Order: sequence, then structure tokens, then C-alpha cells
Amino acid sequence: MKGDYIRMIEKFFLGFYSFIIVIISFSAIMYFLDLPFPLMNLWTSFTGMVGNLEFAIIFGLVLLLSLYTLYLSLKIKRVELAQINMTEIGGVSISFKAIEDMVAILMKKYDAVKDTKIYINKKENGVGIKLYLSVTPESNIPELSADIQKTIKEALQSAAGVEVNNVNVVIKDVFKAAKKA
Repeated sequence: MKGDYIRMIEKFFLGFYSFIIVIISFSAIMYFLDLPFPLMNLWTSFTGMVGNLEFAIIFGLVLLLSLYTLYLSLKIKRVELAQINMTEIGGVSISFKAIEDMVAILMKKYDAVKDTKIYINKKENGVGIKLYLSVTPESNIPELSADIQKTIKEALQSAAGVEVNNVNVVIKDVFKAAKKA
């Protein structure tokens, strides 16, 4: 929730900045091409540059960059969804973020897993899950991996109705506990 509030403030300032840059760039282009515009008095100090195509091109590029920045600030982030069920009334979907959260909760039950990175991929008939794990040195990696794969597949299919095509487990490192003094 707090992160969403910060992103909203950042988007506001980015949008405001972009709007100001658009106004300045447009005014500069009009000025350097010696065309009339409402803010002409602000640019009187640049009288020697009037009619210079080079400055109009430079500010044109600044204008394009600011329009692109404005577009990025207003762009709506699409939420990736996995289709669960389609009925005659409508469809039921679940977000990849919700699937990721469910997997993270399932991973907490494994004491041998010290760190987890979760990636969800949309597949033809469901999702694919890739886990990057840090495990303890005493872990039996083949048994642990097989148990994690089975648990995640069964839990997501039974609790959320998500078809899990595959669960790939990558052991990225072995967790090194701090030495006792």
C-alpha cells in the first residue's frame, strides 16, 4: 500500500516535470523558428538565436523526449493473469502476483530453504514456475526439490485451480551459516 502511494507521487512529479518540459520545448521551437507564441517575452534574451534551425531541432528532440517521458508516466501497468475457469457467465482469473504470493507462503514451510526468488510464466494451458533457491548445506537437494515441485503443483491446482505445467527448481547457492565464536 505504501509503495503504491510512493509510485503515485513519483508519477505525479514525473508527469508535472514532463508537462513543463513540453511547454518549454514547444515555446523554444516557436521562438527559434521566429513564429509568434504567447510566451514570447520570456525568450527576449535569446534574440541572436531567432531563426536558427539548429536550436529548433535541439529543442524538438527535447520535446520528443519529454513527450515520451510523459507517456511513460501515464502508462497503465498491465497485470498478468492466468485463466482458471471459463463458465457461461464469465471467466475466473488469478494474477501472477497472487500465484507468486501463494508460492512464497508455501516455501516458508521448508526450513532448508533460506532464500527464494519466484518467476511465473504464462503457458498454453496454465503457468510455469521457476524457483531460484538458496539452501542449507545439509539439504538433500534431489529430495527437497522433488517435494517442493509436488507441493507447489498440488497446492496451486487444488487451492486456486491454476494448472501448473512445470515447476523448475534452480539451486542458486548453498547458504553459509555464520560461524559460532
